Amino acid sequence: MKLNKQNLVNKLGYTKTQADWYLKMATLIKVEDDGTVDARKLHEVLGSKQQFTNWIKNRIEKYGFVEGIDFSTFNKFIKRENTTLGSKTIEYKLTVNMAKELSMIENNEQGREFRKYFIMAEEIANNFSQWNVTRNGAKGKKITMDTLEQADLETCKEIKEQIENHL
Repeated sequence: MKLNKQNLVNKLGYTKTQADWYLKMATLIKVEDDGTVDARKLHEVLGSKQQFTNWIKNRIEKYGFVEGIDFSTFNKFIKRENTTLGSKTIEYKLTVNMAKELSMIENNEQGREFRKYFIMAEEIANNFSQWNVTRNGAKGKKITMDTLEQADLETCKEIKEQIENHL
């Protein structure tokens, strides 16, 4: 099943307004192939007035986020134009749960909207999984733990592909 307005409404039971809102939000922030969210992009769409490095470090310290569990870091080399010089930045990849929490604590309208978006994304994934199980059961297939795990894996892959197609 493709993740589009028609399927969100007809197969998963969302209203047209909910489907439109979700698809609009999906264009603003991307969940990466590895299931993470780019912290710098989240910072930008949340409209924080703080400088990114201070913002992320303060939030990690204040709210007790743990590297390796809630986020990971990597170095990125940014080359300057017309020179061989560049600079190194530390980039952050966040779990969806951390991105949702950061959105919630940003305490502005954009934060509230993105928190709702991340919650709805989880809900859609769960509803899609349930729809897939119901559909398979309706076809008379025996549903076992193995088929459920395979359906969930296929569902996650399908949802990820559909979300990426809307970004």
